[in-house]
Amino acid sequence: MATKIILFSIMMSGTAHAGTKPVKAKYIECIHGDTCTFTMSLGFGVSVTRKIRLCDVQAVGKYRDDASRARGAARWLSSRLARAKNITLHVPYSGQCESNTCEEQSDNLILAWVIADGEVINDALLREGYAIDSPSECRR
Repeated sequence: MATKIILFSIMMSGTAHAGTKPVKAKYIECIHGDTCTFTMSLGFGVSVTRKIRLCDVQAVGKYRDDASRARGAARWLSSRLARAKNITLHVPYSGQCESNTCEEQSDNLILAWVIADGEVINDALLREGYAIDSPSECRR
């Protein structure tokens, strides 16, 4: 509970991406082609490690019997984030989310746009063909 309160407080303290709160993060691992684990710096020497689901995208093959495409998406995402020098997560306010799901989903995921070295990774996944558009989760 204290972690959620601290995370909410830090996220409310500044905006860099329209309608979102930026949080500095360190990439840990890729779980799927659209879900990764990050350690987020909340300030004051406090950090928390959480699973982040990328907003507005769904990795190809994730919910189909296309394991090779799903693994390709996960490999690309993992490689791109592992090379990144600066990662910022932009977490939307709950008021911008469908059914208020941006801050936390049922399996303890936080939805966010991931910015790595100035590139919006959510958009890069689409451009590279590793994801399909799924705009119902978060709104820009």
